[in-house]
Amino acid sequence: MKSKVIEQAFVSIAIFAAVFFLFSLVNWMAVFNYPSFTLERLLGDAYEKYYLEQQEQITDDSVMVSLNDLLTHICKENDIDHSTIKIFCLKNKDVNAFAFPDRRLVVYSGLLNACEDETELAGVMAHEIAHMEERHVMKLLVKEVGLQILLSQAFGGQGEIIKKTGKELSSSAYNRSLEKEADALAVAYLQKADITTAGIANLFSRLAEKEGESVFFVTWISTHPELKERVSAVHKLSENKEIECKKILSDKQWQKIKETSE
Repeated sequence: MKSKVIEQAFVSIAIFAAVFFLFSLVNWMAVFNYPSFTLERLLGDAYEKYYLEQQEQITDDSVMVSLNDLLTHICKENDIDHSTIKIFCLKNKDVNAFAFPDRRLVVYSGLLNACEDETELAGVMAHEIAHMEERHVMKLLVKEVGLQILLSQAFGGQGEIIKKTGKELSSSAYNRSLEKEADALAVAYLQKADITTAGIANLFSRLAEKEGESVFFVTWISTHPELKERVSAVHKLSENKEIECKKILSDKQWQKIKETSE
């Protein structure tokens, strides 16, 4: 009897080991990246439903059309499919922009208010597009949240968890290496789109000077450290590269953006 129990135990262990081995051979991220049923798409839908749709949004056509005009121009000149990126503009005084899974680009009204011209806004958008193109968003999510939680949220997780992680993601910084990579790509995107890189450098400089002020919380300062160092890097990347600057938005379009963001 005892020998039979031991034999059954060995069989169970062998079966478990075999199943574990077979599962380990599966590239689960590849499985979830199947075009019609991706983990990233499911997560994007979840964050849109439980986080973005719960925020006060700016849906004014004059603003959203202008944001999409900037996005389309940057993407078109860099052979990026702009139709895969969805923009949301939230009413929030924080100076911030970030990306959610499945190429959801979020812009706060505080950023629109802080930008002095379209080149500054285009610079931030190019930076976030770079994060999306290099899949930095999913890398950050897996690191900060964990694959197990991501899977549970993608397949019908609780909305409250999505809201909580959404707040964390909107204020989480990528590591220094990924930020530098996004900065370098943003500069390249802007140059190909004939948009001056001086815009994003000027915005970084002003935000760095606001550090310590108590007017309102400036998210890009807390989540994007070493801004002064990054300004120098942008200038260096832009050296000896002349471009013919193009104006994308009309004065009326820009004025409407500023009015709406106040």
